[in-house]
Amino acid sequence: MPTELIQRLENAGLDGLPALATVEEDGWLLRRSQGYSRRANCVMPLGPCAGDLKEKIDHAEAIFSADRLDCTFKVTPASQPAGLDEELELRGYERDAETSILACDMAQSPIMPDGVRLVDRPDDTWLETWRALSPRTEQSDILLQLLQAIEVPAIYAVIMPAGTDSAIGIGCARAVISANWVGLFDLAVHADHRDRGHGQALAHARLAWAYERGARSAYLQVMAGNQVARRLQMRLGFVEAYRYWYRIKRAS
Repeated sequence: MPTELIQRLENAGLDGLPALATVEEDGWLLRRSQGYSRRANCVMPLGPCAGDLKEKIDHAEAIFSADRLDCTFKVTPASQPAGLDEELELRGYERDAETSILACDMAQSPIMPDGVRLVDRPDDTWLETWRALSPRTEQSDILLQLLQAIEVPAIYAVIMPAGTDSAIGIGCARAVISANWVGLFDLAVHADHRDRGHGQALAHARLAWAYERGARSAYLQVMAGNQVARRLQMRLGFVEAYRYWYRIKRAS
């Protein structure tokens, strides 16, 4: 996988989930968001750097320690400088959460499915659905802050249960456009309503929305061992582009 494409998708992912605080130092981004989501609380070694590697890691550890956060690095095949992953392993950083980045080109727009509600901001219905379906509910107020900080076009999709007046949906997801790429994020469907095509409907709705706005390629992130999600994504035409993983030093 070309380094340029990895860096392009990693930068697009920054648009998809900003951090509450970001410091850029010598090619590395140090992102902190009070512990909500590894992606928003990690060092991202994206660009060329000139400083001493061991000193840079020491400095990152001090920054994260001051915020009482585990020092976490997001590592890709394009991470710089060379030898970073090996140095982190020598320091006792645990390897965790290997994740696959999948991508596809959109030759044409999917048909917009019926029954998917789209809004351009995370309104109460979307948020309450996410809180009901997500395992990470204790910091949903921080998630809202992160979503409100998104500066590129975004959409929030939800499927409501038929025949009821429930204020909470049975499935939700969101998408963000960065240049001509659309990132698909945060798909969740209630366990009682899975295997009924809701995940595919949420994907088609977001892709159709993005296609109308000029996006011609899509990407998403999925845990490497999530075979159920991988099967759905393969049906949608996604193929693996590369993988990333985290290196974590637990705070003492």
